[in-house]
Amino acid sequence: MEKSKKLEKLQIVSNRKILKSNFFLLSFFSPHIALSSKPGQFVEIGMPDSILPKPFCIHNIHEFGVVEVLYQVLGAGTQKLSNLGEGTQITVLGPLGTHFDLPSEGMAYFVGGGTGIAPLLYAQSKIKNSTTFLGGKTKEFLAPSRFNESTQYATDDGSLGFKGTVVDLMTSQLLLSAPVYACGPKPMLKALWSYVKNWNVKVQFSLEEYMACGVGACLGCVCDTKNGYKRVCTDGPVFDASEVADGF
Repeated sequence: MEKSKKLEKLQIVSNRKILKSNFFLLSFFSPHIALSSKPGQFVEIGMPDSILPKPFCIHNIHEFGVVEVLYQVLGAGTQKLSNLGEGTQITVLGPLGTHFDLPSEGMAYFVGGGTGIAPLLYAQSKIKNSTTFLGGKTKEFLAPSRFNESTQYATDDGSLGFKGTVVDLMTSQLLLSAPVYACGPKPMLKALWSYVKNWNVKVQFSLEEYMACGVGACLGCVCDTKNGYKRVCTDGPVFDASEVADGF
């Protein structure tokens, strides 16, 4: 294992539904992950009586070592996870993967869509001067109370903020040239790349793929890049957009 990577047996601190669209917030206590992780990285969570762990990006880090994971119930695995209560023992492997290469000073833009909003709260907390754009089908797919006042929202039905896509929201504004960090479905990332690729700034995408093992052994999360096929779990999940955008 890499030096920062560690397998731990931990107990769930809390696991509660926070949005009607079946988004849950799970937290556990891990000083190791809290101190060694960086925005964009993820953890693998193993549940009782489950053969394979599931990957979840790190949503936020709190004082005293509490780590938060934001997830949406979409299948049998996340349904089972949502039923686990406080005190249930889980196994957590992390931190895993590459991270956002955030600037030490200056402006930055964060863009998220769907479940891709999850890693951006932690990233947002590391930048003093940033603007965040988040998009979802309706207001029930977003969590405005969790993000700071610099955050702008787009919904398909106009129930929160701008009516349209999150990329439409960005293009409706006059923006400064600043690095862009994004996570979301590939159609969103493709549209975003078309808009920002000529900014001549750093643009990084966190890719959403199913990662069964999280350590590069199963080859289940391979993506096509300019430099050949790469594993999202170990070579990513964060990539330079110019390397992966042509593969969408």
